[in-house]
Amino acid sequence: MRQGGDLEERVTRAEAHVRAALHLWRADQPSRCDECCLLLQTAIRDLEDVQRNAAIPLAPLGGRLKKLQADINQLTRLVDSAAAFCRGMALTIGRDGSGLVALPGIEGVA
Repeated sequence: MRQGGDLEERVTRAEAHVRAALHLWRADQPSRCDECCLLLQTAIRDLEDVQRNAAIPLAPLGGRLKKLQADINQLTRLVDSAAAFCRGMALTIGRDGSGLVALPGIEGVA
């Protein structure tokens, strides 16, 4: 029975990491996206640990595990999209901060 309690504690901890990541997430702040990513990685490790080490049936936690997986998947997509957007903006702005990127052979573009 003790293992069941340990598994439930791990699920609760993973849920807390996901809630914290959701609270921190801001698409316009790359540093917060990085923090979200770290929290999600921790939640994923907790979830994988629960699934790998479960010697008891996970049926009592089934609903929570499905919701947790769905929340992780959704938030991972949001964080990944925001990170890709920030990388794209960094390329668009360029290193000199002018906002222009030289495109050889295209008239009217610096």
